[in-house]
Amino acid sequence: MQFNPDLPPETRKSRNPAENKNHDYLVQAMLMSRSPEGEEGWVVRHAARFRELFTKDEGFRELVNSELTDAALQAIQDRLNREDDLH
Repeated sequence: MQFNPDLPPETRKSRNPAENKNHDYLVQAMLMSRSPEGEEGWVVRHAARFRELFTKDEGFRELVNSELTDAALQAIQDRLNREDDLH
């Protein structure tokens, strides 16, 4: 099963972990491309927090795995910004 962003979110996750990882990278790449800090700035500031939240916070993981709309991407970035401000 190839990742298809047009599928409903509940059917989007593949049984293949490599394809799921590709989706997670796609989300990060989309966030980087929207960042005023540029790719490198986003990675330095947010990449570690993204991985931490993705592995420890089911709500964040569900948000990442949801439909990739502007609103969803903004919600993911807002969450990363809040978490960075707390640490």
